[in-house]
Amino acid sequence: MRIMHIVIFLFLLFLGGKNTFAQSDDNKNTATIITHLNQIESLYFKFLSSKEQQKAIQLMNETRELIVGLEDRDSDSRRNTYLNSFSDEAFDALYKNVKNIISDSEKTKLILSSLGKKGKVTMKQIGQLVKLYTFDDDKKNLLIGSYTNIIDPINIVLVIQFIGSPFIRDEVLQFYQQQ
Repeated sequence: MRIMHIVIFLFLLFLGGKNTFAQSDDNKNTATIITHLNQIESLYFKFLSSKEQQKAIQLMNETRELIVGLEDRDSDSRRNTYLNSFSDEAFDALYKNVKNIISDSEKTKLILSSLGKKGKVTMKQIGQLVKLYTFDDDKKNLLIGSYTNIIDPINIVLVIQFIGSPFIRDEVLQFYQQQ
C-alpha cells in the first residue's frame, strides 16, 4: 500500500515535470527534480521492509530515467545501480561474520571489502553493524568509509545515536551534510 502511494506521487510529479520541461530545457530543473526524488526516497525508505525497499528503489530509478529522458534504458551501469543491494540473507551472513571479529578496524575492513564498490546497504543495516563496535572513532571510520555504499544516507540520524562522543557525532553529521 505504501509503495502504491509513492508510485502515485511519483507519477504526479512526473506529469508536473513534463510541463516544466516543455517550458524550459534547463538542467537546473532536472537537477532539482532529481534532488526532490532523492529526498522523497530517503524520507519514505526507513518505513519499508527489505522487499518493499528493493521495489521502491526500482521504481525510483525508472522514474528518474523517465524524467531525465535517458535513451539507453538497457545501460548496465544504470540498470544495476541498486541490484547489488544486500538481501536480508546476505546481510545476516555479513553480520554474523562481523560479530565474531574482536578488532573494530578488522570489522571495518571486512564490511568495506564485502560491500566493494557496488554493494549497497541501508542505513538501518549499517546501524546494526555500528552497534557491534566498541570505539566511536571506528564507528566514524565505518560510516565515512561506507558512505558511497549507503542507499539512504539522509537517514544518518538513525545511526549517529550509537556514537557516544558528541564531537565525533558532529564530525559524521558534518561529513554527511557536505556530501
